[in-house]
Amino acid sequence: MRLSPLLRKRFAVDHVEHDTTSIIATIEHRFGLRPLTSRDPRVKDLSSVLRAR
Repeated sequence: MRLSPLLRKRFAVDHVEHDTTSIIATIEHRFGLRPLTSRDPRVKDLSSVLRAR
């Protein structure tokens, strides 16, 4: 069972440090949006775990 069809592997584990801001950064990068806060551009998005569509 997969958690999401967008995960790169069945069990996605990587060594990139993420936090809850990574979710917002992922949305901003995906849709070409400006950062909501000054922290957003400094965090890693979830692209290391998710496949691009």
